[in-house]
Amino acid sequence: MLGSSFARHLPFWSYFTFTQSFLYAARNFWRDPWLDVTWSLALEEQFYIVLSLSVRNLNRKYLAGLSIFLILLAPVLRFFTDSPLASYQLPLHRADSLMLGVLIAILWQSQSAQDFIHARKKYFLWALPVFFVGIAYLFKTEAGIGQPIPHFFLAFFYADLLILGLVSSPEKPGLFFGNKALVWLGLRSYGIYLLHKPIRLVFATFLAGASITLNPVVAMLLVCVLLCLVAELSYRLIEKPIMNWGHQFKYRRSLLPVPSLESGA
Repeated sequence: MLGSSFARHLPFWSYFTFTQSFLYAARNFWRDPWLDVTWSLALEEQFYIVLSLSVRNLNRKYLAGLSIFLILLAPVLRFFTDSPLASYQLPLHRADSLMLGVLIAILWQSQSAQDFIHARKKYFLWALPVFFVGIAYLFKTEAGIGQPIPHFFLAFFYADLLILGLVSSPEKPGLFFGNKALVWLGLRSYGIYLLHKPIRLVFATFLAGASITLNPVVAMLLVCVLLCLVAELSYRLIEKPIMNWGHQFKYRRSLLPVPSLESGA
């Protein structure tokens, strides 16, 4: 089944080069029963490559300017792109969510920006209910993928959550950021995301082969339990060792002075 999936949709090499999102958009066809969720992994890798070059070669002022430009460019590109799939999966079309995180990281390097954000924490808290109402509206109206405004709205929702995470006290993280279940889920979330389709398909194939019929709710719960177990194994045996290995590398700081935000550079 896996081989036929490749044959029908994308060449095998596209997954190793993280270019499958471009091919999905070019073909305007997304449904691969095993690996279509990896489009977001490809998008992230494309983002990391470009961002690392930008961070290395631009000072904070120009990097902040580039971030703002791409944040504003993304909804414009989505508006003028006919294919919703291309608007959903291409890097420049989704740059608002990604570059808002970069912009916040740049601002967080400035103590004055940190003080400004800390002093206005309540506004970011008050914004959460507004965002939740907006997201509920998007679900109710069944807003499609690749739309200009819904994705722009979601980008600022993610940015608000990120800011609240930064300003929350490590000693008193609160009910939301200190919730152990959410912390566990967050650490394993990408494994859960990448594995949910393969696990579901393997489970459904097993039930069909064994001529077992289960209540849909029971089947869903069993898939969720199995998915969490596999994601836990993936985190402990693959993801965490790789992260620990990566943290062993030391990166030499640039010998050139880095202009601060306060100096306007």
